[in-house]
Amino acid sequence: MVRPPGCTVNVGEIFLSHASYERYFGFKKGFVELHRIIATGPLSSALPGRRLLVKREYQKLLPPFPEADYEALKDSVEKRELYQPIDVDAHGTVLEGHHRLRACQELGIEPNVNVRSFDDPLKEKLFVIETNIVRRQLNRFQKIELSQPMLEIETKLARTRETSGKALSSNELRGQARDRVARRIGLSPTTYQRGLTLVREAPEELKQKLRKGSATIGGAYLTVKLNKERESIRPVDRGSPQVRIYNKDFRKGVFLEDSIDLVLTDPPYTDLEAWDDLGKLCQKVLKPKGCLVAYAGKYLARQVMNTLSKHFVVEPWPICIPFKGPSRLTYPHRGHIVDKWQMLLFYQKSREPPPYRFPDLLEPTGPEKQLHDYQKSRPEASRLLELFSMEGMTVLDPFAGAGTIIEACAQRKRNCIAFEKDPETFRILQERFPWGTGDD
Repeated sequence: MVRPPGCTVNVGEIFLSHASYERYFGFKKGFVELHRIIATGPLSSALPGRRLLVKREYQKLLPPFPEADYEALKDSVEKRELYQPIDVDAHGTVLEGHHRLRACQELGIEPNVNVRSFDDPLKEKLFVIETNIVRRQLNRFQKIELSQPMLEIETKLARTRETSGKALSSNELRGQARDRVARRIGLSPTTYQRGLTLVREAPEELKQKLRKGSATIGGAYLTVKLNKERESIRPVDRGSPQVRIYNKDFRKGVFLEDSIDLVLTDPPYTDLEAWDDLGKLCQKVLKPKGCLVAYAGKYLARQVMNTLSKHFVVEPWPICIPFKGPSRLTYPHRGHIVDKWQMLLFYQKSREPPPYRFPDLLEPTGPEKQLHDYQKSRPEASRLLELFSMEGMTVLDPFAGAGTIIEACAQRKRNCIAFEKDPETFRILQERFPWGTGDD
């Protein structure tokens, strides 16, 4: 093998250490799969007697290349040299560099080539798509659109490995197919997933703005999501007549003392002031045998429990609900903890226990995010109501959000008082619960 200058070999992988690596390979930084290069140099010496072939299937995978850009490329090749070799396979089929090859042919210049070898045709096709995306001046949405064949290929490769029992080599990216593609084109998995959603669901007018760069993936995703929510909103059956929802901060509400049987809510995890005010409210409004059940983030669990414990005489008890679906890596500065369960905190107002029993490990029901990023599932809310209350009791939710707890109360015949201070979210609640919203 003829190695380009500046290449060093290390345990079967080759990394670039020379300052001119972009000149030779077209990558701006990082690891390049040079272990696949079996020869490099002028075509006549790298592949003696071979002519370069253009495969129509690979041509169709190329991103659009404006004619003005091609003329600039051709002028550069003519005045200087072909800085970046053309990638080909052992048979002379062009993998990447179709426009550079066209320029060389029109100028009568012998091209330099990198001859690459792949142990799977799918990996060769993956390389074709990836290099043509990475080396172009494309915005994020354009990359995501053009990478969809990569996702199909990565999925097929994963199935092949699963069937054969073959593990990934040290040179291959790990993770789910979607995450591997995201990393290949330089995007985060979240941005990539949102982009795929836009490719599938965004109207063409919005897609054009994304391609031109006049709209962002984050903003467009929120627009599409909001429109989808509006279409999916359905009125909720009236159920119990004692349901009231207020468009105000719960701290501005007027409550009767000892009037609430259960406070069931999902507060903002990091707002310790809100947790403190929630504890004060519970001490006032809960009946002697009443209790608080609140979703809580584990990251600030100690601070939250210390804050709430100022208002309760009995220590809290954590309740665990395992996440349904793939585990999530969280808190990278804490050692890449794998987050596998959702925590709820149970507080009883007095030392006299509530009149029911409950397990502290509940079965997962899966997430529902149609109406809100932090929405909890309706079966989960119904299960909590069954465990911590009975028909005819009154439930308070100071942070209504998408209204999951409100709906569960209506269906389980619990009276419900809820507060939502965000006007836009409250408008959604008005559409879902037109018989329960009010301003008094």
